[in-house]
Amino acid sequence: MIFFMFILILFTLLVGVIGISFSQEGTNLDILSKLLIPSIDLLHQNFPNSFDWFEFLTNATFSVSLSFFGIFIASFIYKPIYSVL
Repeated sequence: MIFFMFILILFTLLVGVIGISFSQEGTNLDILSKLLIPSIDLLHQNFPNSFDWFEFLTNATFSVSLSFFGIFIASFIYKPIYSVL
């Protein structure tokens, strides 16, 4: 079962590295174009489409809290009743 958890972690990290945003409005890019275009351009900080840290933190907070809620629910489902831990 731990093997499948590592596979899920791998795919989650891959999506995080790619930088797929929650709102896909106005972008008609396929997944290959998203892979080739970086989500953060570190060389041009004054670019009109610069990275919005507030949006990133709100999306990250929601995502992390949702994942912790899923871990909490899974711990009740998969933990045996007779377990000492």
